[in-house]
Amino acid sequence: SRFMAVTLSVQPFLAAAVVGSARNPDTVGFLPINTKLKMAGRVRVLHFFTHHAQASADCEIRIESDDGSVRSFHCNGP
Repeated sequence: SRFMAVTLSVQPFLAAAVVGSARNPDTVGFLPINTKLKMAGRVRVLHFFTHHAQASADCEIRIESDDGSVRSFHCNGP
């Protein structure tokens, strides 16, 4: 198996259109980003058998609008 990583570089932004908290007017909110990943390829088992494999994932990333930090990162398989 191989490790895969994603790097997001997000600058802070003013997001008046993003819904904030009604209880705390100083909180602007977050920017949701939805991604879908689909990969296909060959997998070798015991260095002898070759098998076709396919994997997919749906991910949701929430980025804080006032400082650009990642608030949450969640992925679901098929």
